[in-house]
Amino acid sequence: MTIRSDASPGPASGRGTVIGSNGSLPRAPNRLSMRRADVLLVQRASQTIETLGDDLDRRLQRESRPAERLRMIRETTNQITRVANDAIHAYGRASRAVKAEEQRADSDLVAAREMRTRLDEARASVLAVLDVASRRYQPPPDAPTGEAPEAG
Repeated sequence: MTIRSDASPGPASGRGTVIGSNGSLPRAPNRLSMRRADVLLVQRASQTIETLGDDLDRRLQRESRPAERLRMIRETTNQITRVANDAIHAYGRASRAVKAEEQRADSDLVAAREMRTRLDEARASVLAVLDVASRRYQPPPDAPTGEAPEAG
């Protein structure tokens, strides 16, 4: 049991713990504030993908067995794909919320535009790191592709 010397409330639980209130995103009406976590997820996806790539590079340097190297590449590309898919879904949710806010009669256009700007910048960053990753981690030419051999 924790005893508090002040009367301040304990840490928030649930969804509120993801973002905190450090002012990293503009305050918006409740209609947009629920999507702030999605914007942050998209913003963090590019860093996560870069980290996965850096970790893979370090592991590949220590591994000489081709089969193990290929396994590492497959594992990491699966992780990158999951991160990218999460970012895509978060982008869609946040983008729909911004669009809905912009179309409301009582909309907060400043907050909506700020969120749209951050969302679009984060999307561009994710696309850039995915482009780099797709060129860096291509399977070797002699690796099996999973396609059926042609009938002769």
